[in-house]
Amino acid sequence: LQAPSNAVFAMVTDLKGQESWRSDLQSIEILDDTYGQEVWLETPKGQPPIRFKSLQKIENQRYEMTLEGKGFQGHW
Repeated sequence: LQAPSNAVFAMVTDLKGQESWRSDLQSIEILDDTYGQEVWLETPKGQPPIRFKSLQKIENQRYEMTLEGKGFQGHW
């Protein structure tokens, strides 16, 4: 991707917009956006949904989240 870092950050953090460019993704459903902490379900094509929760979002610097799927969990 040849774009300025702020454009990449905006693209990656635009959750609903990801449906237009991620070929692995069936859907994203926003469950909550209280106090700037987004909670959403990502459903990959042919796979069970994965639950995400944003923990910290610092514009153009950091996007931290937890994730939980069937049989796994993580922190990015």
